[in-house]
Amino acid sequence: MGLAVGHMVSLGLGAGFRFQREGVAPAMAKTRVAVLMGGVSAEYDISVKSGTLVAENLDASQFDVTSILVQKSGMWQPKGGPPMKLHNAVAYLDTHKMECVFIALHGPYGEDGRVQGLLDLLGIPYV
Repeated sequence: MGLAVGHMVSLGLGAGFRFQREGVAPAMAKTRVAVLMGGVSAEYDISVKSGTLVAENLDASQFDVTSILVQKSGMWQPKGGPPMKLHNAVAYLDTHKMECVFIALHGPYGEDGRVQGLLDLLGIPYV
C-alpha cells in the first residue's frame, strides 16, 4: 500500500499535502478522515473534547469523518461500532480506506510517535 501524487487535502487547519492512497478513487470523492481521540493518558477527557471539536468542524462537503475513540484500556472504538483490539483497528482503517488520520491523542500513543509509526507502516498520512 503506497502513496502517489493525488488530490489536495488541507483539513482546514493549515496543514496541506498531496496524496492519493492506492485503491482510493480521486477527484470528486470526499476524503475519508479518521479522528483518533481518547487514549491511555491522564489527558483522556481533553483529548475527547479536542477530537470531538475537530470531527464536528471538518467540512462535511469535503470530508467523510469517522471518530475513533481509543479507550483507556487501549481498545479502539469507531463511532457507532464495537470496541476492538489494535489488530482489528488496523484492519478497520484499511477496510474503510481511511485516507488521513487526525491524531487528537495526548501522551502515550499520541505524542510519543507510536501511532505515527503505525500509520507510517500502513501508508496512511496523518496530521
